[in-house]
Amino acid sequence: MLFALPDATTVWPGHDYQGRTHSSIGQEKASNARVAGKTEAEFVAIMDGLGLPKPRRMDEAVPANLTSGIRHDADGALLMQPRPAAGAHAGTYAGDVSPQLAWQWVQSGQAVLVDVRTDAEREWVGFVPGAVPVAWKQWPGMALNPQFDDAVRQAAGDGLQLVLLCRSGVRSIAAAKRATELGLQAYNILEGFEGDPDASAQRGRQGGWRFHGLPWRQN
Repeated sequence: MLFALPDATTVWPGHDYQGRTHSSIGQEKASNARVAGKTEAEFVAIMDGLGLPKPRRMDEAVPANLTSGIRHDADGALLMQPRPAAGAHAGTYAGDVSPQLAWQWVQSGQAVLVDVRTDAEREWVGFVPGAVPVAWKQWPGMALNPQFDDAVRQAAGDGLQLVLLCRSGVRSIAAAKRATELGLQAYNILEGFEGDPDASAQRGRQGGWRFHGLPWRQN
């Protein structure tokens, strides 16, 4: 995750290091002995080689940290509630959920995360560990996936809810509609994996699964 963040991102450590209360990703890349001049693969190898034990209460701390940055006022509370499909999509699928709510449902076993992006996107851009890959369309021709119906039925298993993830929350609406037609309860994940492009046509800077710091990996 550190290597995917902009250099200007502020880092707040969990401990006090001689009065240095915070730094930035850029500073860590330049001065942190385990990071400076290292590739992501080299950093992972260094940390794996330390043989450190799993921190106590990690399984409690990580879920708490994932929601610690979410607003808990009236507007923040809305992030953790599903929204009915609106406008022309009303009634065509179960509704929309924020990335944070989708992840909470997945962690609790209430829903299955289905990644409807292409195989190429998951390979090149990144993927969510544990997500079920069921492409809605396939690159390069972006033709509809003829195995979609069978695969999404299998993903739902014994009646679990589905939360569908694409790049920016567009293809996942179409996929959620189709899953609903198949008799499944399917939700679209707002903002998708990368979010909408910013003024510089760059994604991942103003919304999306990665932007919110939810679990993901890159090959």
